[in-house]
Amino acid sequence: MNYLADLLGETGRLKARRLVLHFPALPAEFDGFRICLFSDLHLKTPEPVFDALLAYLKGQTFDLGCCAGDIQHRSDPKMDTSLALARGLFDATHPRFGWYVVRGNNDHRRFMRRLQSGCPGVTVLDNRSVRLGLSTPPLYLAGVDDPHRRWHDLDSALADVPDDAFKILLAHSPEVIHDAARLGVQLALCGHTHGGQIRLPGVGAMFTESRVSRKYCWGLSRKRGTLLFTTCGVGWTMMSLRLNCPPEVVSITLRRGAASHVDSSVGSCG
Repeated sequence: MNYLADLLGETGRLKARRLVLHFPALPAEFDGFRICLFSDLHLKTPEPVFDALLAYLKGQTFDLGCCAGDIQHRSDPKMDTSLALARGLFDATHPRFGWYVVRGNNDHRRFMRRLQSGCPGVTVLDNRSVRLGLSTPPLYLAGVDDPHRRWHDLDSALADVPDDAFKILLAHSPEVIHDAARLGVQLALCGHTHGGQIRLPGVGAMFTESRVSRKYCWGLSRKRGTLLFTTCGVGWTMMSLRLNCPPEVVSITLRRGAASHVDSSVGSCG
């Protein structure tokens, strides 16, 4: 019975994950730059995991906030519940450069428009880029529409970005990794896969709903010069169940220096 209770309760046990990522080409202005990343909320009704995320956000300070899509859940056609929950989360902390979000395969375009208009400090990046800070060389954040539905256009998003810029990409799915590597993105941040949501010992993720190799579907990976981090997300789909794959919110600190990366989970939130 205790095992069953633990199994059924994993969806509510939010983990705080910390990454420290070193890049030789990172502009000096961004040494120590701190990013908050979460994804795949699938907001539909209030849940304990969202309370834990809210409490975490209220206690943290970031330079940049990133949400990698699937904020909405399609079972909320009127959008009112998911919009109200989203507003509360994005208003819990105010990163120095604001919050940036991209659309996932469950997010209606109308929902994203209402989110942008109703949430001060939230910017939807739809196949475009923004410059952050005043560094030389510059740092740009690019965001693309959902790669899983093949609506992304990274070439357009980076069209006006200088070749020597340090480029961070926010996308819903790791299926963008091939374009990111081709176009010289240094860091890509994604979600969508839920890390499999159900992971069996010796087998790993049962389903990732992705057309790329499983090595790109949770955690850190690399393709040529692009470092990819894929979060397992906060919410769930199909069933209220996670196994060996607890929900997570991620704090990423960028450091200038020889390439090395530290990835650690630091326990439960809330």
